[in-house]
Amino acid sequence: MPTSANYLSEMRRDAYLTGHTEIAGIASGYARSLALRAHREAQGERQLDLLDGPPTATA
Repeated sequence: MPTSANYLSEMRRDAYLTGHTEIAGIASGYARSLALRAHREAQGERQLDLLDGPPTATA
């Protein structure tokens, strides 16, 4: 059975690692969105978004 000091130490470590992981995930997502935006601006209209389909012909 863990002592209360060991238990609290483990809880603090887990909270730190969880918080660090969440912050790192947010930061990498933000960096990715900036890079994607820069790429799209550099490509102009030549780069289709994955959610956009090919242009449809209007008759």
